[in-house]
Amino acid sequence: MHSAELQNMWNDAILSSMQNIGKEGVFIVDFEGNIVRANKNAMVTFGLNDEKYQGRSCFELFRFSYAEDRTPLDQKELPFSITLNGGKTIEDQILGVTIADKPLAWLSISSQLITVSDMEYVMIRFFNVTGIITKSQKLEKRKNQLDEILASIDDMIFEVSAAGVILNCWTNDKDQLFYEPSLFLGKNLEALFPGELGRSFVTLIKDALSKNKSLSMDYQSPVQVNSGLWYRMQARPIYSSKDKAAVVITDITNRKKTEEAVRINEQKFNQAFLHSGLGMALVDTDGHCIDVNKTLTKMLGYDLSEMSRMSCCEYTHPDDLLLIEENIKKLKSLESESFTIKKRYIHKEGHYIWCLLTMSTVFNQQGEPVFFIAQVQDITLYSKYVQTLQRNNRQLEIATIDLETKLRQLEEFNQIVAHNLRGPAGNIQMLVAEIEHAENENDRKECLQLLQSSSDGLIAIMEELIEILEVRGSKSLPFEECNFERLYKKTIQQFSAEVYAKGAVIETNFEVNSISYSRIYLESIMHNLISNALKYTIPGRKPHIYIKSYVEEGKSCLSVSDNGVGIDLERHGAHIFKFRKTFHTGYDSKGIGLFMTRHQIESLGGRIYVESEPDKGSTFYIQFN
Repeated sequence: MHSAELQNMWNDAILSSMQNIGKEGVFIVDFEGNIVRANKNAMVTFGLNDEKYQGRSCFELFRFSYAEDRTPLDQKELPFSITLNGGKTIEDQILGVTIADKPLAWLSISSQLITVSDMEYVMIRFFNVTGIITKSQKLEKRKNQLDEILASIDDMIFEVSAAGVILNCWTNDKDQLFYEPSLFLGKNLEALFPGELGRSFVTLIKDALSKNKSLSMDYQSPVQVNSGLWYRMQARPIYSSKDKAAVVITDITNRKKTEEAVRINEQKFNQAFLHSGLGMALVDTDGHCIDVNKTLTKMLGYDLSEMSRMSCCEYTHPDDLLLIEENIKKLKSLESESFTIKKRYIHKEGHYIWCLLTMSTVFNQQGEPVFFIAQVQDITLYSKYVQTLQRNNRQLEIATIDLETKLRQLEEFNQIVAHNLRGPAGNIQMLVAEIEHAENENDRKECLQLLQSSSDGLIAIMEELIEILEVRGSKSLPFEECNFERLYKKTIQQFSAEVYAKGAVIETNFEVNSISYSRIYLESIMHNLISNALKYTIPGRKPHIYIKSYVEEGKSCLSVSDNGVGIDLERHGAHIFKFRKTFHTGYDSKGIGLFMTRHQIESLGGRIYVESEPDKGSTFYIQFN
């Protein structure tokens, strides 16, 4: 209705003036806030057309409005709301308005009442001042930043003429000034600082202006009360004025102290680096030496030029390369700041040197590794001493084990002697008495035959005991490199007939080729285990024997497996390796082989154990020391 009345009542002059107000946008709204008329600039600003704007609420268009500090505005705070509610004219109020998906636009808005044919409306006029407001905000922000920067500067700033006359000064701490401003403003620096210092100041200013560049000099305070303080004077041309300079005076006393401390620390490090008894090197992140001391060059035989061209990996033992790479990666990834390891270097002449290497990281200000400091201690002699000590300790351990074993076996031997000799000796004594009291020649002959049998048994027992004593009494057991394959072939030849007769299948897998051991003992061990595997077989079952050498827990091991009769370990497990213990009938066994095998292994620090089940076979495991 309002729109139709306006169309009829407003004349062409009024409409023409609304469309040609320049860049000003204009809305005419009724007292309910509905838009009844808009000029072209208003429609362009808010993306409207003739069909879209009429009847729309102006509050909808200004729904997202903000004050200059970007605080969201309520509908009642909008300028045309104030005009609608109270009739008050509002002039040039700045609002931030969000229009569709466009960035925030800043508008200068005015609103006033108008009367058309005795009907009152509100005219809303606005200018887009986004550019002005944005620049103003930037200038305000920059001003605040400059104020903050100036407030944080501890330096003294002077405006000085080309002749050295002080024209102005700024400082946040007036206690920094040697004089009251009234005493030095308008004065020449040469007058304030007589002598060489004043002339140096003026010369610096003139040079800065003539060369059009910033120049500086350090000097110690000429004032007696501050004689220990150091300052830096910087003369900077003021580009808007060719005959004036800005002079910035900075207290650098702490910096000088720091520089002196750094100089002393550098001197300490250099002295420690050059004259250290340890080999030292500065190594870049690619593994090349930046600098080395004389101790390290003497230790490895290379000079600095050679070591700088070579990667550290080139004079590192191949077996130690992986360890070095892993630790260097940890340094580069900041997982650790240092590490200490034992490693071997290759001397220029080709031999290896055992060293204790400690590497630490030097970082830049960004916390990135710049280079590493390597400290190298030659421990070759120490390593030899340790190896000798370990070898002696090992021999001592072996001797201790041998002694303990022999003591334990001596007890067993005493029991054996007491048990095995008592029967034959008693028989002989009884038969001698029978012979003495024999009533006829036949009885005497029968007793003599029995006596001969007892005597033979006694001799057999004595021979077995002598054989055991010979094994126990062996004091000289030369060690040599024993090849498992050769020993096996030599041993198996002794059983060729039995292997053939029983159709035995024997497999070998010698992962460990050889060990340093007593050859006599190792031959005896292999002989006894193969002999038992061939002896204790099940009739009708083809013997299958598997012999293997391998490494377990860092020690060389040997195992012999078979598919024979096996052993009931629940019944006989505690007696497997004891003297004259047998566990099967019908086999030619005296119970001596395993007893001797255990002694031969344990006397040299090793151990033997068995896994077995009846009718499923046995596996004997040997771990050599």
